[in-house]
Amino acid sequence: MKVGALARRTGLSVRTLHHYDDIGLLVPSSRTSSGHRLYAHADIARLQQIQALRITGIPLDEIRCMLEGEQLSPQQVIQMHLDRLYEQIAVHTRLVDQLQRLARQGDTMMELTTEALCQLIDDMTKLDSYFTLEQLATMKVFAAETSQPRMRQIGNEWADIVPAVRHHMQHGIAPTDTAVQALGLRWRALVNEFTGSDKKIAANLRTMHLFEAPMLATKMQHVPEPEMFTYMANVFATLPGGGPG
Repeated sequence: MKVGALARRTGLSVRTLHHYDDIGLLVPSSRTSSGHRLYAHADIARLQQIQALRITGIPLDEIRCMLEGEQLSPQQVIQMHLDRLYEQIAVHTRLVDQLQRLARQGDTMMELTTEALCQLIDDMTKLDSYFTLEQLATMKVFAAETSQPRMRQIGNEWADIVPAVRHHMQHGIAPTDTAVQALGLRWRALVNEFTGSDKKIAANLRTMHLFEAPMLATKMQHVPEPEMFTYMANVFATLPGGGPG
């Protein structure tokens, strides 16, 4: 099956499948004479395991290590999926409580349109699917304790870093280049500030950007493209201390 057909059948994007190939998570068994990816039955079975594990919140790099090690049984994957669903049920129950409290505020919520309310729920649910309650609480503390001037400064930092990284990627600049390494240090510092230097939050944040980039781009400027994370991973590998977290 070619990549376009696999994308249509599974609901994944072609970009996501290309990214899985680029990071060695799902490498197609063969290619056509013209170089197009061809996925065999075994590849699609591996993709099913990847998606089942991703839903549990496991970062992609950890999924790759798991699948390259001891083969997980279908029962193990199902149990992990169930555990994640039970966690989500608890999160959504709490979300209902929060929205009910908001509804009781009356006039404030009545000022919101139906579309705005639905968007609010959608945004909150997306966050819940990538972060645990504890992780969300950590990020909430950052937002509460960070001054507005500092928030604007962080936005300006990303407005500088993202285009610069894009430029270096497009020109094939090596990860060991001095300017690229300086960008890596700035990127890592900003992520660590936002996540409290928590590696798991940083990994989940990266996963959210990989799969929700189009949605994030509608809400924020200068959102890193998925390809940037692969490039920056190579940069972090050359830095003392590695990546964020």
